[in-house]
Amino acid sequence: QENESDLPFVSTQAPTEKRWVRICVDSDLKEGGAKMINFEKENEQVAVFRHRGGLYAIDNRCAHMGAPLCEGDVEDVGTRHLGDSNSKATDGMVECSRHHMCFNLRTGENVEGGHMKQKVYPVRVSDGDIEVEVELELDPVAPSQEPRSGEAEIDASA
Repeated sequence: QENESDLPFVSTQAPTEKRWVRICVDSDLKEGGAKMINFEKENEQVAVFRHRGGLYAIDNRCAHMGAPLCEGDVEDVGTRHLGDSNSKATDGMVECSRHHMCFNLRTGENVEGGHMKQKVYPVRVSDGDIEVEVELELDPVAPSQEPRSGEAEIDASA
């Protein structure tokens, strides 16, 4: 009789691959603004913010209760928000519009410290387009397809 621990491990998760995905044209994201892209199959949303000329990409769903961070206000962390996090005064932070939790755009950390943190994604500008690197499920019938964009894009610019 076979014991469960003797059986080979079989993953039920779809195979994935890291890919750069276009968010928008660089000039479409204004200072202090945000763009969000939804990856339905992966159940992920990524928000890209522009702060002090830099680009930052984090999980769009607030770690506290899932509110969309792309609708929040972006400002400097400043000296009063340094708390227990690894924030610098000039780092950008986004304030959740629902319960006012603030997350550092560079690190994803709650600026007041604590365990709640946003996932941070690599972001770049390539050929004039803003792109984020995400782990996407591969289509089993056509794994060599071109990278796909998310199913929906929301412009959360102020």
